[in-house]
Amino acid sequence: MMRLCARHSNFVSNLIIYRKSTKELRKIQCFSKPRCRRYATIVSPEYIKKNLKLSDDHITPELKLHLLTRENHLYFAPAEDSVLQDPWWAVYWPGGQVLSRYFLDFPSVLSGRKVLDLGCGCGAVSLAAARAGALSVAANDIDPNSEIAVTVNSAVNKVGDI
Repeated sequence: MMRLCARHSNFVSNLIIYRKSTKELRKIQCFSKPRCRRYATIVSPEYIKKNLKLSDDHITPELKLHLLTRENHLYFAPAEDSVLQDPWWAVYWPGGQVLSRYFLDFPSVLSGRKVLDLGCGCGAVSLAAARAGALSVAANDIDPNSEIAVTVNSAVNKVGDI
């Protein structure tokens, strides 16, 4: 178990770290400091709407998502220079695209089921599950910006509360 700062003590990692030297151990103990910086900036819904492209250029074009794309100047900005810092929530990851496509193509797999989307990011899988007819959908992520992105994207797609 990795120890994190008091502010982020609710984040737990089961990562097993092999330490070869005392110097390496010191680096590992300081691991939580970048996490504090990573989640220091909270974006607003207006910021997302203004700065992230509303895209349907992915394998689920029926879902419109505010995403960080190559056309955006922030896409290539170093994390420490960007307002977004580490915007993992603003990317539609390939695994999420495939799972969303599966849910939309085969809605019967979700009929009458509850869905929990862990590490939901932009909320695409949650949106696809809701559109496919899941009984209820809960989106969860450790980054507070993800919650804002899910709210904005669900409004764009006219999906109820997730």
